[in-house]
Amino acid sequence: MIKFKKPGKLKRFINRLSPSAMIGIIILIVVVVGAGFADQLAPHDPMKNRLIQKLRPPVGEKALEGYYLGTDHLGRDIFSRLLVGGQPSLYIPFFAMLISLVLGVTIGVTAGLSKGWVDDLLMRLTDIQLSIPLILIIIAVIAALGRTNIFTLILVLGTTGWVSYSRLVRGEVLTLREREFILAAKGQGANLLRIMVHHVLPNIGPTVIVISTFQLAQLVLIEAALSFIGLGIPPSTPSWGGMLSEGRNHVFTSWWYATFPGIAITLYVLGINLVGDWLRDVLDPRLRGTL
Repeated sequence: MIKFKKPGKLKRFINRLSPSAMIGIIILIVVVVGAGFADQLAPHDPMKNRLIQKLRPPVGEKALEGYYLGTDHLGRDIFSRLLVGGQPSLYIPFFAMLISLVLGVTIGVTAGLSKGWVDDLLMRLTDIQLSIPLILIIIAVIAALGRTNIFTLILVLGTTGWVSYSRLVRGEVLTLREREFILAAKGQGANLLRIMVHHVLPNIGPTVIVISTFQLAQLVLIEAALSFIGLGIPPSTPSWGGMLSEGRNHVFTSWWYATFPGIAITLYVLGINLVGDWLRDVLDPRLRGTL
């Protein structure tokens, strides 16, 4: 873990914020605030149909009435639906990432600290899952379950994304398990759980944080893709992927319908990746001594 032992260390850490990292942080703040306070910020009811106002462009008199981004094919306000639709893109990838993190780190640390058949079994399971494209596994599981809800979507995404953690964490642990402090803990009779919690996890924390940011961006895209093809968020709940799917039928006549959800997804993923790049540079072991 990073520890600021001397006065001014925290200031140096903050000074390492690059312009791109600042842009990423600003994007994430806007998304979190917009989705978190969607009910207060939305100028119209995102679920209310107003057929008389369908497919109104985001310009002119209607924009002045609060339809800042136009309306969809049912006359619903796109700006309000964009705010509410950002909520699934916040909590579904986040909680799925936490599940993957716990599973992957536990399996990786266990494999790295173990020897013999335990390590071989866990790594062969990892190799099997890595041999199948992740999106195909997710689609197959969701299709087998039938209609999904938010809970099952989080569970499926979380339990299929652990391999990216397990292999990297295992590699980190293999370099740590012969270090003096690990051998000393074993010599004092510490069990596997104690070694994992008190000695291994603090040393692999930076690696796990970096993996988490990039996996979060991947999960945002996967969640949007599943909603786009009808296997994600139920159509009754606004989501960016669902809005993008609805707008594809009007892309040549009502450009704003699919454009704004697409921009929202792109900016959100960009913000996560920019912050992830910054964390990777700051937490790189070769640079850690300069903080």
